[in-house]
Amino acid sequence: MKILLLALDGKLGDAIINSAFASIASTIDEKLDLHILASDSAFKYWSRTKIPSKIWEINTKSLTNTLFIAIQLNLKKFDYVITFR
Repeated sequence: MKILLLALDGKLGDAIINSAFASIASTIDEKLDLHILASDSAFKYWSRTKIPSKIWEINTKSLTNTLFIAIQLNLKKFDYVITFR
């Protein structure tokens, strides 16, 4: 299963809470391919954990970066896209 977890607000507390979901999901499905789209301190947190398969850093101030990531994510064909709002 391929999941994209959105952590776009860049808040560290939200990233810590979301890591509980990621940890449980990875124990349920050993073949889980978890990608995370994060910004700011959330990206720094996720880059220090071993749970995600790939971490994408989005810089909202750079249009080029945002478009590049959008194209790359579109090619991945995720089963689920999850955001906690």
